[in-house]
Amino acid sequence: MTLGRETNIMGLDALRERLDVLDAQIVSLLSARAKVIREVADFKRHHGLPIYVPEREAALIQRLQTINPGPLPAAAVAHIYQTVLEEMRTFESASLVHESHAL
Repeated sequence: MTLGRETNIMGLDALRERLDVLDAQIVSLLSARAKVIREVADFKRHHGLPIYVPEREAALIQRLQTINPGPLPAAAVAHIYQTVLEEMRTFESASLVHESHAL
């Protein structure tokens, strides 16, 4: 193995380590979001509000696309966040079911 190739591999390892840190931060933020979702589910249960409000989600995705600094395209942000919102909605539904059984 030549020195140049070794340096490139070490550079790749450093980049992957940066990605690992970012991935850990993303998972931590998703967990924090889920904790707030649990509170939202409780609020909605107490006030008889629906879990899914399409207009709210559309406005949220539009706002995120607007504040997206790039380089990720707005369409990719929308796709990723639609998946996040779908999973959070599933989590919220499960929280509501769990809470109603606990009563």
